[in-house]
Amino acid sequence: NLSLKVYVLNKFVNGMARLNGNNAKGIIIIPARRDFKANSNNGQLNSIIHELGHCVGMVANPAETNLDTHGFHYSHNGDHCRNGLAQTAANDGPSYQTQANQDAPGLCVMFGFTSNVNPRLAFCDECEKVMKKIDAKELL
Repeated sequence: NLSLKVYVLNKFVNGMARLNGNNAKGIIIIPARRDFKANSNNGQLNSIIHELGHCVGMVANPAETNLDTHGFHYSHNGDHCRNGLAQTAANDGPSYQTQANQDAPGLCVMFGFTSNVNPRLAFCDECEKVMKKIDAKELL
C-alpha cells in the first residue's frame, strides 16, 4: 500500500528525492517548469519515474545500498546511469551530465537529466537487474 501527499511548488526547478531511512517519510520533488518553460506531461512522468527510482535505491551506490552497481553508474548530483550514452572524450565522468546530453535518445530513465524532447520512461537492462535485487519490504 502506497500513499502520497502532493504539494505544488511553483518555483522549484529540479527534481529531487530524499528518504531518511527505513519506514521513513520522504520527499519527492517533480519540476513542472524548467528554464522558465512548462515541462511536458511525459517530461514530468520522466521526472516521477526517475525520482521514485532514487527512492527505491536506483542507481545503486554500493556504499549506500549494499547492492552491486554496474559499469554505467556515475555520480554527479546523486547517483545516475549513463547507459545508452556513447563513450567519448567529452563524455567522461561527471561531464556525462551536461545539457548537451539531456535530450539524447535511448538513455536510461536514471540518466541525470530529464527530457521533454525524448522522455525516458524505462530503466535500462542493467538497472533492471539491480532493481530486482532490492528488498522492497524495507521501503514500506
